Amino acid sequence: MINIGKYIEIVINWMTEHWAHFFDVINNIIGGFIETFQHGLLWIHFYIMIPALTVLAWYKAGKGTAVLTLLGLFLIYGM
Repeated sequence: MINIGKYIEIVINWMTEHWAHFFDVINNIIGGFIETFQHGLLWIHFYIMIPALTVLAWYKAGKGTAVLTLLGLFLIYGM
């Protein structure tokens, strides 16, 4: 049986050591995108966002999807 886990660990350790700057750049790009997206979503108050998404769901998919969207978003808000 081939002990592949040991070799993968060696490769990952080498990549982490030698490509640290590359991974930092990728982390900063993705982190910046996520942070900007999160701030954009939180900028609109939830009293406006939930009904707007519910109306959009009703328009695009029908009444059942709109009701489930409304219930799901209130569940998420309540967490």
